[in-house]
Amino acid sequence: MNKKNAIITSVAAVCVVGAIGVGVWYSQNNETAQKRAEIEEQIQEATTANVEVPTENPSAGIYEIKTMPSQEAVDETLYNKIASLNNAAKTYFDKNDASLLCVYGLMYSDETDFTVSASEVAESTGLTVDDNIDDYADILLIRPSDLAQFDSVELRSDTDTTLKPFTAYNSSEGYIISSYEDEGGILTMEEYRNLLGTYASDHGNIVNATEDDETYWDIVAATDFDDTHYDIKYVAYDEKYAVAVIGGMTEKNNIKQYVLIKKPGGWSVIMDHLESSLTPRYDVNRSYPDMELGLLPMYTIAEFGTIKTGFVEYEQSLIELGLITEDDMPEVYSCGAGKFVYIEMTSGKKLLGVVNDSNQLEFYEVGSTNEAISAMLQFQETPPLFILHYNQ
Repeated sequence: MNKKNAIITSVAAVCVVGAIGVGVWYSQNNETAQKRAEIEEQIQEATTANVEVPTENPSAGIYEIKTMPSQEAVDETLYNKIASLNNAAKTYFDKNDASLLCVYGLMYSDETDFTVSASEVAESTGLTVDDNIDDYADILLIRPSDLAQFDSVELRSDTDTTLKPFTAYNSSEGYIISSYEDEGGILTMEEYRNLLGTYASDHGNIVNATEDDETYWDIVAATDFDDTHYDIKYVAYDEKYAVAVIGGMTEKNNIKQYVLIKKPGGWSVIMDHLESSLTPRYDVNRSYPDMELGLLPMYTIAEFGTIKTGFVEYEQSLIELGLITEDDMPEVYSCGAGKFVYIEMTSGKKLLGVVNDSNQLEFYEVGSTNEAISAMLQFQETPPLFILHYNQ
């Protein structure tokens, strides 16, 4: 950003959510399109969790399917042990549901960024288990309907598509799969691998799409966004799923977030109104547990509260402070959320406003949208990048 700045002492017109600013950051750089691509790649990397992926390849450095079975006798004693673990898994799930995801069929904690182990479930519920329980048992978060494909499994409802906690215990007779309410059954290693594969999220590389990408426009067209004039804030896709964030140019605070799926006939919206969700990762995972959550943008739109537009009341103050002149007016684009405001003037001048330590709205001139992205990332780890104007 340019060092030229102006401070508005009253921020009454800005809907500020959460903590106020953490200082002032300056830059003389004018980011290029290449730099923006690098920034977006960094953003995407920050949203992709390091998860355990079921595999038998030790060189992968990730979760391995338990191939060494327990030597315990498959008898009433073992089934009672598994039943106790199932009850503990249900208790753990009920207590932590809001932070739990299905990742490759395993129960995954979005708070710890790691899968939930059998020993962790037992400890949290006061259940005493063998020291080596994790050598044989997995805690799953799967849909009963996905187990219905196996004839050896007994289920309370074979059409239930709700993600529920199950345990998988690798015994000498195979993988014993059951839950607190499902008798379940025993799967072979191949069947168990196929079950977990149902939730595989590796549908090719994630592409952070740009305007020169034909798929970018196919995805945008499929959203059927409700404004003829729009600004495309974010598009990412792999070979199965896509996410798009689009804002209106008639109403700049009309910002929508979509999830799409690729079908033989093209892309189709499967979830919308995610901009209203405070838990988009959870909501998406509950409906589409095989979707790579790294497709979602780094921000959660609803966390920033009301999105505002139209900051003309600041113009006279900005003129008096020398940041703009009468020749720059009027504003042609403005949007604000959280502690940030972004304004573009008729002259092409771009302004970024940030609530500073003194709860004052401090404006800076920025050379480009990319420079504004860089600046916002310096102020906040997950800023509301959706307020910026991308399609110049």
